[in-house]
Amino acid sequence: MRGDRTFRQWILGGLLATLVLAGAARADVVTVVQGGADVGYCDSMAREQLDGTILARTVIRRSDSACIAVDFNSRLSSAADGTVAFATSVPDQGIAVMGPGGFKQLTVNKYDARPALSPDGSRIAFVRFIRPDDPNVTWRSDIYVMNIDGSGLQRLSESDRVAGGLPHYTQNDYPVFSPDGSAIAYWCAPAPPADGPAVSCGPMYNGSFAVNGLMIMASVDGGSKRMVVQNAGREPAWSPDGTQLAFADEIPASAQPWHIALVHADGRDLNLASLHALTDGRTGIDLHPSFSPDGLQILYAHGTITPQNFLMDANGANQHAPPLVGHSGAQFVPSLTGGGPPALVPPDSLVPDVLGRTLSSAKRAVAAKGFRAGKVSYVYSRKVRRGRVVGERPRAWSQAPAHSTIQLIVSRGRRR
Repeated sequence: MRGDRTFRQWILGGLLATLVLAGAARADVVTVVQGGADVGYCDSMAREQLDGTILARTVIRRSDSACIAVDFNSRLSSAADGTVAFATSVPDQGIAVMGPGGFKQLTVNKYDARPALSPDGSRIAFVRFIRPDDPNVTWRSDIYVMNIDGSGLQRLSESDRVAGGLPHYTQNDYPVFSPDGSAIAYWCAPAPPADGPAVSCGPMYNGSFAVNGLMIMASVDGGSKRMVVQNAGREPAWSPDGTQLAFADEIPASAQPWHIALVHADGRDLNLASLHALTDGRTGIDLHPSFSPDGLQILYAHGTITPQNFLMDANGANQHAPPLVGHSGAQFVPSLTGGGPPALVPPDSLVPDVLGRTLSSAKRAVAAKGFRAGKVSYVYSRKVRRGRVVGERPRAWSQAPAHSTIQLIVSRGRRR
């Protein structure tokens, strides 16, 4: 900013007018509206209602009137007061915020991306990619956090963790604050040398590490790291009560790309046994999920070449394109009454699939997974040979407490 105008003066300058226009109780969204001749072809940051009514709109430009280009590969992030964080591509690359009083560039680093505001707007998390000195090492990245005025920069993750004398390089990405600001969910994946260790993300509930997954850590100091989902979890978004996480990612064993899925935030779904896929991804990828403040709806971007804003109920029903004016990647404006993350629990075990096995083989498989074989029942079956397992309760691949009893149902063969 020019002169001695402070950032606090800048951020408060137009706050009252914007809040009067926007209305704090509505489920508003923030979007980027493409520019026109009336604004010198600069894009604008807009606050809209779901019916496309624009409540407030501010041209994205520097104090010297230069237009700012938004990097649309990095989703928007909003605070409750309407401040929006985003990555810029022109004229400077880095992390920026757009408040009620205008634009402010916080970092000028082309390796900074994916900013996320705390709900109260006091802090901002982002990803910083690290250019490797070793050509055999892929890019690694870390989660950083700083105050909204750019002060107090702190690294929260360890992309260069050393264990057993070996570096365990990782990419830590897609940070998002919990509704109460006490935790950050993020994605971890390996960035190893060609011959280095890939199992570097975690720890999981038992202290072991995994190849990749969805992580949660304390937002204050990066402590208490814990993996809550393996093998999926990019672009996480918290439910307002903090008990669930939606994310956009490829789902293991699925032939379709990038669904929106929903899991519990307490770690019970570590192995994706209870994953609830909300979209099927058959007509294009789904990205950038965002919960409404009441938790009843989810915004997301849907499509392949030209994605557009889509809206659905939080259970996946009623998927449709709302008449929003702004560019795809709209995000709900959060409230300040969100909950914190739940206590983390050990995940329940998966019931093994023993259908078609002999009874003795099925009992061994059940015991190997830490369960007990309970009472054996017998039924006639036209399809399953005599002496083979035709059913099990709980069903295969469902979750059940460790050491619980599995009831096996064995075929008597055809009824004569």
